[in-house]
Amino acid sequence: RPGGRYLYVVNEGVTPTSGNNSGTQQCGTNGSGIAEFSIGGDGVLTFQQCFASQGSTPVWAQMDSTGSYLYVLDQVAPTADCSVGAPAAGCFGDITVFSVADDTGRLTLVPNKQIKNSDGTQLTYFPVGNMPIMMKVAGSGCLFTVDSGDQTVFPYAIGTAGQLTLPTNTTIQTGAGKLTSINAGSTYVYLTDAAATSDSPGGYILPYTVGTGCALYTLTGGK
Repeated sequence: RPGGRYLYVVNEGVTPTSGNNSGTQQCGTNGSGIAEFSIGGDGVLTFQQCFASQGSTPVWAQMDSTGSYLYVLDQVAPTADCSVGAPAAGCFGDITVFSVADDTGRLTLVPNKQIKNSDGTQLTYFPVGNMPIMMKVAGSGCLFTVDSGDQTVFPYAIGTAGQLTLPTNTTIQTGAGKLTSINAGSTYVYLTDAAATSDSPGGYILPYTVGTGCALYTLTGGK
């Protein structure tokens, strides 16, 4: 977190095949834990407590520029269907949003004010695309998620009180063969496409500029 007092670790969890021989785990045995550590003198980390993301298999975390909100990317949303034979679009991910306490660094869930469940209550997460792997803040308040399931980018605009709102431009098609990462700054976004082609056995870097409404525009002469 900006200021250097707290550190947050996303725990993806363990699988029956990989196992865990490291002893007792503080967080993450079920693949949904975020561990908070305080940072002391000489950089010593002291475990504080665990917080649960709303989906499962969290894979990435991103802090906003002020350190007031933490965004956690889950590969599988609470209502997603990733079973064998299910439609590919059904295995979607989510972003869990937390507000961060200034004094303790503790996390408090921020509900989705834009979408309600079938029972009329607010969603506790913000849906993204198929099998997300990474996300980055870019431009003037945009949060971009890379979805490896269909090689797309899913944009959100960062609003007040940590809310994520859908811009007019929703899912962004990239034409990539195997997206593996995203990096971003105030003006540019770079995607890595690891798919080998006849022209490039090592893949490509795909550069974009960030436009109005969190749109991405291919950089002239890029790739």
